[in-house]
Amino acid sequence: MDSSPGVHPYYPPESLILGGYAPNELGLPALLSRFVGTIAIHLGTTWILARLANKNLGVGDQLAFLWFMLCAFFFSSCARPTHFTDFC
Repeated sequence: MDSSPGVHPYYPPESLILGGYAPNELGLPALLSRFVGTIAIHLGTTWILARLANKNLGVGDQLAFLWFMLCAFFFSSCARPTHFTDFC
């Protein structure tokens, strides 16, 4: 990364030096569509695997399982090295 200070939207703009700052290259719709798509794939796969493992799961059990898997997905994806800045 470049170590020169860049122009950034954070306050105070004059005295806060963020070496190597680079603004997002993608717009908000592209970032949101990738975010929602990743979550949909993750939860869809989890739901299918849960149904294959136990066909007698009720709706409440399925939703609880998906909720816990969604939380696990967020925590595991935010524990990656800092150069991965896609969702965290």
